[in-house]
Amino acid sequence: MSRRWEIGSRVGRNQTTVMRICDRWMQEGTTDRRGRSHPSQCTTSREDRKIVRMALSGLSARRPLLGLPLTQNHRRLRRQWCDERRMWVAEWNEDALLTSHASVCNTTMVGFKSGDTVERGR
Repeated sequence: MSRRWEIGSRVGRNQTTVMRICDRWMQEGTTDRRGRSHPSQCTTSREDRKIVRMALSGLSARRPLLGLPLTQNHRRLRRQWCDERRMWVAEWNEDALLTSHASVCNTTMVGFKSGDTVERGR
C-alpha cells in the first residue's frame, strides 16, 4: 500500500488531497490555503492611490447621484414638450380607435352571438 493512501485513510481524505497538502508543505512550509482568508482585491494599486488622495483632500470616492437643478427656461421647455406629446398621443389614440383592424387588413368582420352554430364550407 502507498504511504499517501494510508495517511488519507487514517484522516478520512482522498489520496490526491494528501499529496497536494504534502507538496504545499514541502514548497512553502505551510498547509494554509492561499488567498482565501480575505475577499479578492477589486481595485488596482493605481485606483487605491487615487482613493487615498481623494480621502486626504476631503473628497469621497462614492457620492450620491444628485440631479442638477433646472432653470426656469428648462422647466418651461420641458413642460411644453410634455404638453405637445400629450396632445399627440391623444390624437393618435383617436385615430387608432376610429380605425378597426378590418379596414386596415381589407377583411370583412362577421359578428356571432353566443350559442350560434357556424357551418363551414357552405
